[in-house]
Amino acid sequence: MRTAAAIAGLVVLAVARAAAAEPPPLDHVVTAPTAWLPPSGTAVGWASVDHRGAGSFDVGLGLGGIAAVDVGADHDLRACDGCGVGKPSAVALGRAGFRVGVRQDAWFRGQPAVVLGTRATFAGARGARASDLYLVASRTLGGLRLHVGLDAMDARAADRVGEPRLGATVRPTFGAELTVAQYPRTTLMGDLVWVPRLDLGAAGAGVEGLGGWGVRYQAYKWGAIELAVRHRGGEGIADATVMVRVAGVWGE
Repeated sequence: MRTAAAIAGLVVLAVARAAAAEPPPLDHVVTAPTAWLPPSGTAVGWASVDHRGAGSFDVGLGLGGIAAVDVGADHDLRACDGCGVGKPSAVALGRAGFRVGVRQDAWFRGQPAVVLGTRATFAGARGARASDLYLVASRTLGGLRLHVGLDAMDARAADRVGEPRLGATVRPTFGAELTVAQYPRTTLMGDLVWVPRLDLGAAGAGVEGLGGWGVRYQAYKWGAIELAVRHRGGEGIADATVMVRVAGVWGE
């Protein structure tokens, strides 16, 4: 017990001593959104690839210090022809997003950063479309950064009668990042979100949990590399996805 208490005390001390610097203006943990906004005129971009060959990217720009726009593509949506038999496959989506919010401590001491954001599909494989409207609050507590939000999502396979459609569905999002003073360039990450899944065979739709964990290394002041693992609800450990992502911030 004394050993465990000592270890816990050292962890708390390390977190408390970590500098509460302005966090990098990245819009994600692993998958969960954050409330960090880039400064006006600052460009933010990232690109990733997983061990199955699926890639994603996103580029955005800060507007006036209170908003940001971005455009990109991802494979987070899953679809299957009869999900009870067939295995879901990734569906490529082109996305555009807009975020508006306020920085932490802007209105009062201790206030979290808050962002209202939306993402819409402008192109999708198999006629798929997906959209989100989310509200997220983020707060830096020493070396710990917490993110809690609500995500209202909708998805459909095609704009035709009888095709599967999710309908407006609200789920919570959670994320956490930890940087200790001894390793100021290294951040541990973990999050949990829900994403749509379309059953083309049964013309149905639902949502599934998507959990992620990993590490981010700030190789340069302007750039970082991330290694993460993601797990989907209903899938075993053998179905986990390993992902490498690079992110950059220019113009701060």
